[in-house]
Amino acid sequence: MKKITEEERKATDRARSAKRRKEHPGKVKESKRRYEKENTEKIKKQRARYRKENTNAEHSRSAKWRKENPEKYRKWFKENKEKLENWNKNNKEKRRGYWHNHKARKLINGGKLSPGLEAKLFVLQRNRCAVCKKNLKKIGHHMDHIIPLVRGGKNVDSNIQLTCPKCNQKKGAKDPIVFMQSQGFLL
Repeated sequence: MKKITEEERKATDRARSAKRRKEHPGKVKESKRRYEKENTEKIKKQRARYRKENTNAEHSRSAKWRKENPEKYRKWFKENKEKLENWNKNNKEKRRGYWHNHKARKLINGGKLSPGLEAKLFVLQRNRCAVCKKNLKKIGHHMDHIIPLVRGGKNVDSNIQLTCPKCNQKKGAKDPIVFMQSQGFLL
């Protein structure tokens, strides 16, 4: 009796499954629906783990799909607009982190901000602007790259500070030393 290798066994299993799907499409769909209904949490965890382990592949796959199906994407976006707005309202810090990560990727500087960075910086800076020392809780805040991305700064936690909107807009993409000297802080 000939021993079957693992690859041969998998190939025969795939062929058998394909044949079953072709002969009984309704049964297969019903079986799949039943399994998904009974194992929703397990499937969610598996998908989340896969996305985490294959982040780049997932990003390129979804970008490719959006490019190939612009009308479906726009339709999905319109249908889920309220859901997306609620998520955005409830996840402001995550959204800001995603935006910074996206900007850094675009500039190919690399790096990634850790979740909860904003809260850590509020504690470290005692709710004060890194430049003018005004209370950020009262006037609002921006997450500012100390060395701007356009000047080669990385999108990492050690290169982020909280500033008031006015100071961040004044600073723009200026060199941090030159900017602080123009504000009268460094000689």
